[in-house]
Amino acid sequence: MKKFVPLICAAILSLGFASQVQAEVSVKAEMKAMGQSFKAADSAKDAATLKKELVTVRDLAKKTQAQVLASRQQGKPEQTYLEGIGKLLAALDNSIALADAGKFDAAKASLARAKELRSEYHKKMRD
Repeated sequence: MKKFVPLICAAILSLGFASQVQAEVSVKAEMKAMGQSFKAADSAKDAATLKKELVTVRDLAKKTQAQVLASRQQGKPEQTYLEGIGKLLAALDNSIALADAGKFDAAKASLARAKELRSEYHKKMRD
């Protein structure tokens, strides 16, 4: 029995590590998809297309936010990430509301603010 205790502990630890790695891979995949939708929103020629892409970015951002919260790691990188994603979500919600109101130019201007936030927090995460 004593021989199995270390094996069981190792198995439990490896499962926790594997789920953390899987979450990081998933967040990276979601980020890549967000980037593609950002580009599509930026090149949108009408409010409907703009809104569709903004909603996609927002949904992906909320998904990554939930994954980071579920990881239960609350170090400086996670806090910075959550701060940035919160601001990004607010900017996206503003852009979506403007697109809903038919204010295409204002929605595109608001999208520019979301892109600034994205760049700002990408830089903070690298530093």
